[in-house]
Amino acid sequence: MADMLLQRAGERFCAHLSDEEKGTIESMQKLDDVRFAIRQVEQHLAARQSLRNLQRLSPFLEATERLAGFIDVLANGTPFLPYVWAPLKLILRAAQDHSKVLEKIITAYASIGMALPRMTRYGDTFPDNYELQQLLGHLLEDIIDFHSRAYRLMRKPGWQFFFSAAWGRFEHYFDSLLQGIARNSELIDKEAASVDIIEAREWRQKSRELAAAREKKWETDQRDAVIRWLQDGDTKQDDALEWLRNRCFEGTSQWLLKSSKVRSWLQYRKGPQILWLNGKPGSGKSILCSQLIHFLRTNKTRACLFFFCNYQTPGFAVTVQVLRNICAQVVRMSPDLAPYIYDEYLTKGRTPTLSALKPLLLELFKSFEDIRIIVDGVDEIDSGQHTELLKTVTKLVETTENCKLLVSSQDIPSIKMNFRGKPSFSVGAESSSIEVKKDIDLILGVRLEEINDRFEGAVSQTVLDEMRREILNRANGMFL
Repeated sequence: MADMLLQRAGERFCAHLSDEEKGTIESMQKLDDVRFAIRQVEQHLAARQSLRNLQRLSPFLEATERLAGFIDVLANGTPFLPYVWAPLKLILRAAQDHSKVLEKIITAYASIGMALPRMTRYGDTFPDNYELQQLLGHLLEDIIDFHSRAYRLMRKPGWQFFFSAAWGRFEHYFDSLLQGIARNSELIDKEAASVDIIEAREWRQKSRELAAAREKKWETDQRDAVIRWLQDGDTKQDDALEWLRNRCFEGTSQWLLKSSKVRSWLQYRKGPQILWLNGKPGSGKSILCSQLIHFLRTNKTRACLFFFCNYQTPGFAVTVQVLRNICAQVVRMSPDLAPYIYDEYLTKGRTPTLSALKPLLLELFKSFEDIRIIVDGVDEIDSGQHTELLKTVTKLVETTENCKLLVSSQDIPSIKMNFRGKPSFSVGAESSSIEVKKDIDLILGVRLEEINDRFEGAVSQTVLDEMRREILNRANGMFL
């Protein structure tokens, strides 16, 4: 039973590790390998004149060493045995340059070490008792799960900026885990009766469920508070995206992704950071943007943020409204960022003004590998407002290495001046005019057939074809 629990926890952890990280862990077959890694961290800290008392890790190492002999027998040759102690090396190395993070990590492992069983009742062998072996298996599972969750906090881009806030959420889980370890350890040390062990197992499951529920409620409450702070409780932008997506006929707009300029912009950390997509009214710019958003969102590692301007967009404070909405999208996309905003902004009484939102977004963007921002319909708002908006989002993007911007609008002087020296793509111009015409032709064919069906096919195919050609010639590249 213990070996099955150990393997289950190890496999869960492995799912979040690279091959190199797995190799590092599996190469550390002895606790002495961890002690050597700790000495290396101590030397690194000494060189930086920022020593920490790593001796506080001794209770964890000593307790793990006491368990090691029993674990080796009960693990039954499973390759996951090093996962009980070796991840500590990865975690310490990730935290060694961040004193506050290192302090929390050391304290947590010291607490776990103090809670682990003393094993003083046993000699060289662990009792041939299924329930007690299961308790030991749960202890190993808890230790590995702690390694896994702690290390995952440190693997996200920009994790050091959000660690303290994320740890607050993590503590709901940690408190429950620590209580469970202490309770199971006491039962093992006392070689408790079966009835007590069964009761402890049920308590462990219930405690985990309650901790998960508290963590979820805490996360939801903070996320909702942040959304309210941003004054962005509506879903108009999502509604606009869905409406535009539904208006897109199957088989149309695909040519956009084949355009050399758009493909260059789509490249990760290559190509231009900013692309201006322009065209006359009715040329399908908004639908093209919706298709682009849909394509970008198929990659779950990429954050695609957007804003559709229209005649209903308020004529004042547009830039603040756009940044608030983008920030809200980030929070909905990655709720684990909400605690950071809550701690750094809400609890300090700050308001979501332009001066607060710009640095906030720069911090939030650090938690993503790849960010794309699409702002459509800029010409729909007042020229004074759209000039400020374009300057703000352009500077925001140019300050961030992992962020790219696409702006869609009509080709008007007050907008064009903001994109001097930057690549642009004109819908309906050059080679795209042929593709736009094909899209219009496809849509016309479907619509005319639908109309003819209503009249039970009263219009001949010859007449339909003539109407199709005439409308297509008069459309002049417009879908209206």
